[in-house]
Amino acid sequence: MKLYIQKNMSDVKDSYSLRALVTRLGLQINFKPQEVHWCKWKPAEQEAFMLNTDGSVQENGNGYGGTIHDGLGFVVRAYAGCSSKNSIIYQEIQAIAVGLKQPQELGIENLEVNSDSLGAINILNGNERCPWYCSNMVAYIRCLTSSIVKCSFSHIFREGNRVADYLSKLYRSPEEGVVLFSLPLDAKLHHIIEEDRIGTMYPRFSSNTG
Repeated sequence: MKLYIQKNMSDVKDSYSLRALVTRLGLQINFKPQEVHWCKWKPAEQEAFMLNTDGSVQENGNGYGGTIHDGLGFVVRAYAGCSSKNSIIYQEIQAIAVGLKQPQELGIENLEVNSDSLGAINILNGNERCPWYCSNMVAYIRCLTSSIVKCSFSHIFREGNRVADYLSKLYRSPEEGVVLFSLPLDAKLHHIIEEDRIGTMYPRFSSNTG
């Protein structure tokens, strides 16, 4: 059994908990060294606004959220909502759909949309097939973007999407609908926004695959 485990765990991701387990079992494991990539929130290009979105599926409920930042990184709109649909891709796409309803009210004509869901971005860019249960919402997004002069969709890492990630986990009753946050924002949310705005770098760990 020991030899079998060694053979199938010859190269594994490094972690403190796994090292402790390996030590207790008396195994010899070649751990893959972790690389650190530094990420930060990406502001919009000049004269554009940035929409950051995220969705989440949790035991206590499913949610989504997002923020719209101006060119200086200040938030002009923040929102969060809840849906009973137990699908992460649905929540991610709904977060984008709700965010795209805001530019018309705010008079925004140039918008960049960033999400840490590669699947959602690929669907909206036409690079991945849309699940049938998201098709109506994707069609709605197409309609919303047609009223914006310039709109693009890009993927970012979760470490550069901390505000939207925080908002997506604020579980609210589906009966409340979408909640728009008024200024000033609560202290924790404001702190994350300021860290992003000043260009704070966040570590992203990945295994070195050579």
